[in-house]
Amino acid sequence: MSEKKFFINDAEKIIPAVNDSPYKRILAIGDVHAAFDKLLSLWEKISVTEDDLVVFLGDYLYGLSDKNVETLH
Repeated sequence: MSEKKFFINDAEKIIPAVNDSPYKRILAIGDVHAAFDKLLSLWEKISVTEDDLVVFLGDYLYGLSDKNVETLH
């Protein structure tokens, strides 16, 4: 049997912590790029609840777009 390989160092320590978390789901969202309307659409589709942990990974803004303020608000 081949050895398990992980992209993240110490992943074998992280995975049990995630599996034992109090959250029903852990959702990662990235690359919003000030597309607030699309973010809201996604939010509705995935039906986020208080039992979920949502982690934003970055790239919230896009250049000097007017949508940046709306997205951050």
